[in-house]
Amino acid sequence: KEIARTQVNKATMSHLCSLRARLCQLRTQLLMPAAGAAAKGEGFDVEKQGDARVALIGFPSVGKSTILNTFTSTKSEAASYEFTTLTCIPGIIHHKDCRIQLLDLPGIIEGASEGKGRGRQVIAVARSCDLILLVVDAGSGKADRQRMLLERELDGFVVVDLPSVRWLTGFTGSNGLAVISAEALVLATDGRYATQAPAQLKAAGSDATVVIASDLVASGADGLTGAARVALEGDVISWDQQRQWAAALADSELVAVSGLLRELRSVKDPAELARIEAAAALADAALADTETLRMPGTTERQLGLALDDAMRAAGASGPAYETIVASGPNAALPHARPSDRAFEAGDLLIVDVGALVDGYRSDMTRSFVIGGPDAADDVAREILPLVTQAQAAAVAAVAPGVEAKAVDDVCRSIITEAGFGEAFRHGTGHGVGLDIHELPSIRKDNAAILQAGQVLTVEPGVYLPGVGGVRVEDLVVVTDSGCRPLTLSPKLSL
Repeated sequence: KEIARTQVNKATMSHLCSLRARLCQLRTQLLMPAAGAAAKGEGFDVEKQGDARVALIGFPSVGKSTILNTFTSTKSEAASYEFTTLTCIPGIIHHKDCRIQLLDLPGIIEGASEGKGRGRQVIAVARSCDLILLVVDAGSGKADRQRMLLERELDGFVVVDLPSVRWLTGFTGSNGLAVISAEALVLATDGRYATQAPAQLKAAGSDATVVIASDLVASGADGLTGAARVALEGDVISWDQQRQWAAALADSELVAVSGLLRELRSVKDPAELARIEAAAALADAALADTETLRMPGTTERQLGLALDDAMRAAGASGPAYETIVASGPNAALPHARPSDRAFEAGDLLIVDVGALVDGYRSDMTRSFVIGGPDAADDVAREILPLVTQAQAAAVAAVAPGVEAKAVDDVCRSIITEAGFGEAFRHGTGHGVGLDIHELPSIRKDNAAILQAGQVLTVEPGVYLPGVGGVRVEDLVVVTDSGCRPLTLSPKLSL
């Protein structure tokens, strides 16, 4: 780039020549073998041939050699680790009038992340390819784990976040960690769960191996013997835990990886979606069953307890979070806790309720006027329809490929144009699943792209201190063409 934008004249010619010489030197260091290396066509000094170049990258014994042997006339020895991790095997595929060079490259090589040694050569050859195919073991759930490690040049990944451990293995205990490597997924937990853990993993269809130990760090480290580069959850693990892992994996490079599993967890599979949908239905039913309590004289605490009891009676494990019931001035607090305040006619009432089903959560908010629409004052008649309109517009904007901030902008602009922008004090929504707050975050500074299968809330609000507030929230799942609401309780119309 610097060469391209430099004007050629006597003053710059020397500089340009130096740049070109440096580029040639770097290319030689990256692509040419050292003195005494293998002959041309072996090692990593592979001459580019044909109309296109495709690299196969993967861990040993995942089938790269088989692919090469099947589609080309080249013989690549399978399962010869010393051979396949130190060489690049070329072959040619003939397709119609095209000749495609296929390269069998090793996957993780020590030094690759720092551009050193053989790792540097692997990266250099990969960069010369038109297409890179990650070859992973598709059996027993290994494919996603191996791809995750390969894409980040990792030999292992330690997971201590319990919801993520549950997502990986199906284990619901209060003490445990998961270790991901190319060969296996290991769940380490203590003796209290010696019976529970294997049963839960079997029920979940997990291929993880259960290890019972008193020292989980030492046990987990045993599964990473020889690992050159291991990731820890940078946004979860404590300083003390990091020190323990550094001591247990003294010969490994530890790197921090933040949000990786949370990103993977954001897209729900059909089984996860079914649990969330069931939780949403229970919350809908509880809100309908307690309608008669939304009257003058009932306290916030009474309605909150009744909602929780109704969800449990219908089959929920419990509330998804502390149920919010906020009336009158308390409704100006976005996360008010239920108090002993009794409802009064004309109060604005916010009810934020969700259920918990088999570990998965729902989330919904509805706003009401105590005494019904006829009791609404001028403030309620202005802000409740406004928030309802803004929320409906934002829900309509949810679709795969849309930036999260674009959804926020839709409802925020409507509320701001009406003069209540400063009263909308939080983001528009968040993902929901095993945690009540997951990715994606729907806020004005988040450019993340929404994906089909993500479950998220859309919940704009207006809060007026000393007066009251309104929030309207639905839980939706992103579909291939837009979104589908999971919470179906009717909204008050004024």
